[in-house]
Amino acid sequence: DLNFTLHGDASIVKDLSADLPALNGPISGSGKITGYGNNPEIRGTLNSNALVIDNTSPFEVDGNYEIITSATARPYRIELQFKDFPVIALRKYVPQASDIGSLASGKLHYEGGTDPFAATGSVNFALRASEKGTLPVAGEIHGDLSNGSLKLSQSNLSMRSSHASFSGNVTRNDVDLAVRATVANTADLAVFVPDLRKIPGAYRVEARIQGPFQNLQINGNLNGT
Repeated sequence: DLNFTLHGDASIVKDLSADLPALNGPISGSGKITGYGNNPEIRGTLNSNALVIDNTSPFEVDGNYEIITSATARPYRIELQFKDFPVIALRKYVPQASDIGSLASGKLHYEGGTDPFAATGSVNFALRASEKGTLPVAGEIHGDLSNGSLKLSQSNLSMRSSHASFSGNVTRNDVDLAVRATVANTADLAVFVPDLRKIPGAYRVEARIQGPFQNLQINGNLNGT
């Protein structure tokens, strides 16, 4: 067994696993390494007030982690509290995140590998809009991750002049959500449904949204205002 203390730059964490994203920024923590050869087990704490993932904006993080290299399906177990995490940092794993200009603050429980839709866990966080990304989003998200799906309990988002509350399931490629929304400008949602740019006016919506992200289908009540 080897006890350790960390004080330095987060880039050293990359050496623990080739699957981890590029990390930079000051970190501190402590932990223990057990096991032998190519299958060590690493458990510890991690803290940073300016961690950077894949050259995005810095955020604060504090929590516990385990890296069990022999557990190939779920090598990472993480309990984190975070502040101002840039959602765009997830773009390598969730391509739709490239469009989201938001910073997230909240809590995360995660057990899995680098593919979030093959993992289990829970998320509870608030979003605030930032200047980066096509779609600046604010709101609150509450969900549980399992069996390839993020199951959302009652959550809400604001996108420019539009607002929505929703619940349902999100998978890697599609969604199935019950939604109540006020859409002040349909162009706000054009990143998800491009044809909405052609529809003028403001609307109140109570609907079910289903389908792949690039071709969402909306069924329900739509009232113009």
